[in-house]
Amino acid sequence: MVVLLLGEIIKAFSNQSNPRVYINTVYVNKNNYQNSYLLKHDWQNELDYSEIIERYISQRTALSVQVSVSKNNKDLPHSRSLKLKI
Repeated sequence: MVVLLLGEIIKAFSNQSNPRVYINTVYVNKNNYQNSYLLKHDWQNELDYSEIIERYISQRTALSVQVSVSKNNKDLPHSRSLKLKI
C-alpha cells in the first residue's frame, strides 16, 4: 500500500518539475512462503522487492527512480518515515 501511495504523491509533482526520485527502504524476509505477485505482498526475494518498487514508480510517474535497500531498520531514520523534498 505504501508503494501505491508513494507513486501517487510523486506523480502529482512530476508534471510540475523533473524531480530526482531516490527511495530508501528496508527489506525484511518474513519467510511466509506466499507467492508474491501484488505490490502489497511480502516479497521473498530482495532483488524482486527493489525491482518491483523501481518499475512501478517509474511506470506510474515516467521518471527515473533509484531504489536503495537496507536490511536493518536502524539503517534508516525510522522504519515508517516518508521524507519528501520538493
